[in-house]
Order: sequence, then structure tokens, then C-alpha cells
Amino acid sequence: MSNQRWLEGYRVRIILLSPTRIGAGAEGNLQQVLSPRLSTIYAFTGASLGPGGGAARARLQRLPVIPASSLKGLLRSLAERIAASIYHDYRGRDPSSLSAQEVPRFLAALHHQPTYQEEEERRRNQRIQSSPVHAYEEPPELDYVDRCAPRGPEGAPTDWRYEAFASRYCPICLLFGSNFQAGAIRLRDAIPEKGEAKTTIRTHVSIDRGTRTKSEAKLYTEELVEAGTVFVTKLYLLWPLETPQEMRNNECMELYNAAIEEARRLWNIVKGYLETNEVQIGGGKTIGHGAVKIELENQANN
Repeated sequence: MSNQRWLEGYRVRIILLSPTRIGAGAEGNLQQVLSPRLSTIYAFTGASLGPGGGAARARLQRLPVIPASSLKGLLRSLAERIAASIYHDYRGRDPSSLSAQEVPRFLAALHHQPTYQEEEERRRNQRIQSSPVHAYEEPPELDYVDRCAPRGPEGAPTDWRYEAFASRYCPICLLFGSNFQAGAIRLRDAIPEKGEAKTTIRTHVSIDRGTRTKSEAKLYTEELVEAGTVFVTKLYLLWPLETPQEMRNNECMELYNAAIEEARRLWNIVKGYLETNEVQIGGGKTIGHGAVKIELENQANN
């Protein structure tokens, strides 16, 4: 790969297109929400110098915040759905016939969150207990694993080495991380643009599942950020550098370059999807809450 910048930066704007749920529970506790969730911070506002040179009175204001972990989870879920579509044809491929350029696509096609039954099976067989994984049953036989995967620690589960290899060269794991390495995508919490956000508290009556009637004694509240509110944050991609093993072995270096290029391709597809589509965040999706438009402005040199 050509010598290029390994850090990319984006300014992110999250525009609420419909009211977005940020709180639930009788206490109105903003932490009692479904993931992806919004929480709050307390910020001093109005502390700038006034027209006459005097400092305006600072006031402590409660602001909703979209945690970076929730945003990253939203992007990862989107990337996984896209990957399941664009790499679908690789799932049935013969591993021995794969070129270095195809291995990252093959690993992305196998990338999945294990079911409970699969986790139990892996524990019984003393295989690695990690999520996500890159094999529905036994790990596929890839010659690259012996040449490019790190040696597992003493007493490591049987497929530790394969999972370490897969996580290193899987485009999804390169972007969002795994148990073996940090992801390239780094996010900050999103806060309201200009420090302004209008919220509404709504009270509802719970429905008794048995009688299908309202339960008068079971009131609950939810807090909504009104449509039109804009949240802003920063997103950075810090791509991993080559390992000593990759620098010593031309085949591993070729595989590393292919994985980085495929991760960039997947990220560009995710960006393209966000440019033309809305996504949803928070609770109440079935009744239209949480529709948002995410805009990414490239600021690679900032």
C-alpha cells in the first residue's frame, strides 16, 4: 500500500427527523433507556463576554447526549448488515482457493454474533468464548493462518489463533474492533449543536398483557428530544499499522494491504448509505420515534 495518512477525521451531524426517545421510567431517569440510548451532561452555558465586555452569567444547563458507544453500535450494526449482503457469495467458497484479496471478504461473510446454542457448544469443546466469531462450526482451513496468525498464549482455547487471525483481517473487525484489537473508528459523545435541545416529557399508561386493558396504577414517563434538534460530534479512523510479522513476510503484508483496502471499501459503502438514507436510534422505533439523518463531513487534515 502506498505511503498515506493513517488518520482520517469527520465532523458528524445527527439531525433528528422525528421525536427521539431519551428517557423512560417513573423517575424520568435518562439512563433508564434502551440502547442505542441518549444520556445527559450538565454544562455551563452563557459564560462568554457580553457586548460591554462583562462576562454573561454562567448557568448550569442539563443537555441530552448521544454516547459514543451508542453511535458506534449503530454504525457497526449497519456495517454488519451491509457486509452480510455484499459478501454473501463468499460464504460457500472453498478456503483453499482464496487469494489474499479474497480472504478479507471471506472472513467478513463468516462474521456473525454467535447464538446461545453456539456459545454453549464452544464452551463444551473448550473453543474460544468470544463474540463476534468467524466460523459457524469448525474454523475453515486457511493456509494463511499458519503463516500470519500470532501464537496463542499457553492454555488458550483451541481456536484462539484462528479467531485472532480472522479479527486482524476481517474488514468489520478492522473498523469496529474485536477482543483482539481496537477498531479504527474512534468516536466522541454527540452533544446538541450550539448547546440547545428542546425536550418533552410524556406520560403513558401501561397495558396489562393479560386483559389487554390499561393499568391505571402503572404510569410511566418517557422523555423525547424534539424533531429538528441537531447533535454534533467528531469521528476519527485510526488505521492499524503493520505488525513485525507482516513486515517480514510478503504474503502477510499482501493480506494486510488487502484487508485495509476492503475495510476502506466497506466504510465508503456505509458512508454512501448514510448519504441517501435515514436510520433510527433510541426507543419507540415502531411508532416512528428516532428517525435521524447522519451527515459526515470529511476533515482528514484537521
